[in-house]
Amino acid sequence: MLKSPVDKKNDNLTEIITDIFANSKIIIIFVVRALI
Repeated sequence: MLKSPVDKKNDNLTEIITDIFANSKIIIIFVVRALI
């Protein structure tokens, strides 16, 4: 199924946001462990 450029751009943005949230979660876990 072909996607329009707009859909593709949104997919990339979603992937980037997901990566940022995933990385933030890891960072938060490390910070919490460091504080405990």
